[in-house]
Amino acid sequence: MNLVKDIVLETDNDVAIANGDFVISESDNTHIEHLLLAHKGHYRQHPLAGVGLPQKLGMALSASKVLELKKRIDLQLRLDGYVIAKIQIKQTLNEQIPIIQAYR
Repeated sequence: MNLVKDIVLETDNDVAIANGDFVISESDNTHIEHLLLAHKGHYRQHPLAGVGLPQKLGMALSASKVLELKKRIDLQLRLDGYVIAKIQIKQTLNEQIPIIQAYR
């Protein structure tokens, strides 16, 4: 398992600073979250990356839509080099990000 590190972002996506310098830490959770929230075309260098989860929040999802969303998440994470251990999605996404366990 490769440990990827990056600059830490605060909850408001502002850069975390301590002792006058950027805070560096493990970044997989932040990276996965950004991939889930991004829509296709959000990242110019990777125009097909992104799940577009915000448009699904608050919607009641049928079993087939939940399966489709799981497949989309699985594909995006695998394309980004992750191995998926678990994806859990509730049928109503009330401002809740799916539970995902993935590692590199």
